[in-house]
Amino acid sequence: MNPAKREAFYKGLAKAIPEPKSELEHTTPFELLVAVVLSAQATDKSVNLATAKLYPVVLLFCGVGFAAKVVFGAMYGFIPMMLIVINAIQSMNPALPKTARIMRLTKWQTLGTVVLPAMVPELVTGIRVSFSITFLGVMIGEMFGSTRGLGYILMRSININDTATIMAVTALVAVFAVAVNAGLLALDKATHHA
Repeated sequence: MNPAKREAFYKGLAKAIPEPKSELEHTTPFELLVAVVLSAQATDKSVNLATAKLYPVVLLFCGVGFAAKVVFGAMYGFIPMMLIVINAIQSMNPALPKTARIMRLTKWQTLGTVVLPAMVPELVTGIRVSFSITFLGVMIGEMFGSTRGLGYILMRSININDTATIMAVTALVAVFAVAVNAGLLALDKATHHA
């Protein structure tokens, strides 16, 4: 779609829906950004239900600090990784386990020499996807459940309207996330072409 068509589309949309409403609950633009990222994993309503209830529970059980950050990160990264691993196992070439049985390999030999090598490309993809989501979870954990870290610095800077620190932390987080994702993407491409 060229720029003129995009502009016409947005004008028509603004005319048809002058005051758009979203099911995502937010009070600040940053909360909206986090809600949009989370809604990419689920429906808008389920994001509202989950995030509103999980943060206080995690903070209640883990307290404010390192444990809360770990739990927030694990909550966001575990499910995508688990789904990708399940898909990797289900999409494995059925001839591989049959060949292992014909060769009379033990379960451990089959796992080490057939199943895991066949799953490596999908596992690397899972690590790449889960890293991004886990990193977001840790940042959210630092913002709302920590007294240290970049998320805490970001929230403190937002509260006192320190634009320079907000921009510096945002740039640092973005550069780190892009660099790690680029490295994992290169590894992902290498394992899929091997």
